[in-house]
Amino acid sequence: MCEPAWSLFDELRRLHNRLLQIVEELHGGALSAPQRAVLEYLHEHGPSTVPAVARSRNVSRQHIQGIVNSLAEQKWVDATANAAHRRSPLYVLTDSGRTVIADVLARETDYLADRLGDLDAAQLRAAAQVLSSIRHRL
Repeated sequence: MCEPAWSLFDELRRLHNRLLQIVEELHGGALSAPQRAVLEYLHEHGPSTVPAVARSRNVSRQHIQGIVNSLAEQKWVDATANAAHRRSPLYVLTDSGRTVIADVLARETDYLADRLGDLDAAQLRAAAQVLSSIRHRL
């Protein structure tokens, strides 16, 4: 089991690095991969606190706070009052932020369709399930 697992992890590291490169290539340095991830999270889940985003990404609150601060500087997110917790605001996408993430997702969808459109959807779903299972076990 050890050899196949290490081989898989090596491929995952290489894929991760390639995905970071693709984000740079597709979006011309307009946003970083971590910024893209937070925008996507807010797009999918709606208003969220920094701790909630951090938990979902398995990273520190401080890491996400830095990213959210940079997104706020770009006027892509705004802080709003959080009735459930006065000291932890909810962050929401601005109109500009919604436009940015919609453009990002459109470019990425076209890119993936062009490069992966011929792969079997069932195999892709199975691969995603295996990766999800490994992530949860670790």
